[in-house]
Amino acid sequence: MPPLTKDGLAEFLTNQPHLMKLATLTPEGWPYVVPVWYDYNGESFTVAGRSRARWVANIRENHRVSVC
Repeated sequence: MPPLTKDGLAEFLTNQPHLMKLATLTPEGWPYVVPVWYDYNGESFTVAGRSRARWVANIRENHRVSVC
């Protein structure tokens, strides 16, 4: 499989269902993975979450995240 180009990645992110898995870390250091809807504008992602959602609190405590 050829490497994914920047244009190919942008096309994939904008033409697929806008659902991804977001992984955060709990205060105890355990992974916490949730499905989230996103919007990609070609440069950055926008993800909306409720202020009391566990994953939002995790990001406030530790900004390191991973997406899949």
